[in-house]
Amino acid sequence: MRLLLRSTLLYLCCLAATTGLLAQTPVAHYGFSGSAKDGTSFGNDATVNGAWLTQDRFGLANQAMYFDGIQGAVTAPNASQLNSPNATISFWIKPTSFPGQGEVFILSFGGWQQRWKISLPSHGKPVFTTHSG
Repeated sequence: MRLLLRSTLLYLCCLAATTGLLAQTPVAHYGFSGSAKDGTSFGNDATVNGAWLTQDRFGLANQAMYFDGIQGAVTAPNASQLNSPNATISFWIKPTSFPGQGEVFILSFGGWQQRWKISLPSHGKPVFTTHSG
């Protein structure tokens, strides 16, 4: 399993994930502060493909990722601390357009049978889907 950040024409600022029911130390934090490195002690650094750093929602340069809607992705490798029955996910996005039909994936974790995903359909409201098995 791997964490995949992907979408169409959007800005993504600061992704953080924790496990457990109560607030805990993040197991992954991608602040995009000049790179896609993990800001936690776990070092789950991500790889950028077809996305680039841009200004964030506050106008700070190189603090967010821009995705072109064609092939952009930021991918983090699988790590044991990311595999948990509980998770908290926090992120900011700013879509510049919506898909004409279907949906685009904003975040996806895991294979088809154990995956959770956050997608953006044409109506513009993010949808969270999980496999309950």
